[in-house]
Amino acid sequence: PTIGSPKQNPVELLAPDSVFSGDLHFSGRHPNNAWLTNWTNTAARVEWKINVAEAGEYEVSLKFLCPEAEAGSTVKISAGLAQVETVIPGTPIRQVPSPDRFPREEVYEMEWEVRQAGVLTLPKGETTFRVQAMKKASGRVMDLKAVLVRKR
Repeated sequence: PTIGSPKQNPVELLAPDSVFSGDLHFSGRHPNNAWLTNWTNTAARVEWKINVAEAGEYEVSLKFLCPEAEAGSTVKISAGLAQVETVIPGTPIRQVPSPDRFPREEVYEMEWEVRQAGVLTLPKGETTFRVQAMKKASGRVMDLKAVLVRKR
């Protein structure tokens, strides 16, 4: 995806569009509306190849869930040489009410927490955008739906 274009700001880097490693997997068998879950160790990482249309400062926010009992993990968000760390707080875990009359095969939508993680100063050009856990508090690091990137 391209970030920093005046035509689309912010850009949402969705979990189904990422390349991930470690113990992560999708929340459902159809990744189109899924999120990444089972983030249980610091070896896991999530990456997107991005193109920065315009050099500058970019606000980075996580769209995630984390049960209160598992709060406190530290994650690093980086793109090229720019990086920022943030601590993952506990969030309410709430499913959006669904009008379905029959259980669906896809995952049900959740009420996602959005938390600003910091600001990255990025040069113009292609790079790898990465989210990785630096320290795990307990249980899971978080469930990740997306990363929001907005040019200041």
